Amino acid sequence: MKEMKRKKTLKTTMSILLTLLLLTTLLTHLTTETKTFISTATKITTKNNTPNNKTNPLLYIIVDKKGHGDYKKIQQAINNATPNSTIYIKKGTYNETIQIKKRIRLLGENKEKTIICSSPKNRYTIHITTSNVTINNITIKNHKNKIYNMAIKITAPYTTIKNCIIKNAPIGIGIWSSHNTISNCTIHGCNDEGIALLGTPQLQTTNNKITNCEFYKNCDAIEIQYSSHNTISNCKIHNNTHAGIDAITTSDNNTISNCKIHNNTVYGIYLSKSYYNQITNCDISNNKNGNIIINNKNSGHSTIICKNTHTKKSSKITHAIQTSLPNKNSNENLYQKIHNLLHRLFFILHSSMLKNKK
Repeated sequence: MKEMKRKKTLKTTMSILLTLLLLTTLLTHLTTETKTFISTATKITTKNNTPNNKTNPLLYIIVDKKGHGDYKKIQQAINNATPNSTIYIKKGTYNETIQIKKRIRLLGENKEKTIICSSPKNRYTIHITTSNVTINNITIKNHKNKIYNMAIKITAPYTTIKNCIIKNAPIGIGIWSSHNTISNCTIHGCNDEGIALLGTPQLQTTNNKITNCEFYKNCDAIEIQYSSHNTISNCKIHNNTHAGIDAITTSDNNTISNCKIHNNTVYGIYLSKSYYNQITNCDISNNKNGNIIINNKNSGHSTIICKNTHTKKSSKITHAIQTSLPNKNSNENLYQKIHNLLHRLFFILHSSMLKNKK
């Protein structure tokens, strides 16, 4: 009798676990499908708004400071644009402070010669406050030398900055949001940080991607504060006056891969009070005070598998490299982690039932 009850309980547990397993699989699938749909929709919209497409002139606006376009000023074009418009900016220097509060694309005619630079009175050159904004093929500067002045300030998710030159600002790009992508950009001459990921204890910045960028002659190339699950990949980071990548204050589960980090004045990578970060397939060398610094045991449990990661000893900071096997689930989303856990439990119970049958 007791054996029958035990088997019945086991079967009930198996049914519940199977149901949960199917639900998490469905959620994972839906999340993937949603991302695919968004990506596809973005590609279709971009294709339809190229300079050669005249089917809907309201979605394609030309800015030319010489007067040979629809507007002379970028902000005027933005104010009058409908959502999903492409604003094509002709060559020239535009001394403006830009606020973007609608979904648009800014596209420069020439990366080196289409320049936006704010006046010295303003704390940012471009401030993005709505999601799904793209800035492409433009040089952006901010000459005002005050703390937290920046070329681009991002406070909304799903922003894309690509093929741009960001230079001569205290901070190149300041990010207070998640799911943004910075790609194929050159960032130099920033007195504080090239890119700063700036979360808070209450709201971290997460899932940002910085890829195929070059950083030089900044103070820190990239600084990460209260920011987790971000990806830095295929970047060249060199000749900065402080650190290549500075991850401080609860910046966990970030991935740094396939980067070349060398000849920075102080550190290559500095981790403090940050856990479970992965540094893989990077070439890190010739950084004066150490290539990879893990400051105190509060920053342990990171995975480091790199070449040329020679460190120099210092009396002020304990240098340590902890190498461990990669955590395969570190970059998986929550649904996937739950799915994996349930799958293991289901397997254990199923094995137990098979043994009982024998």
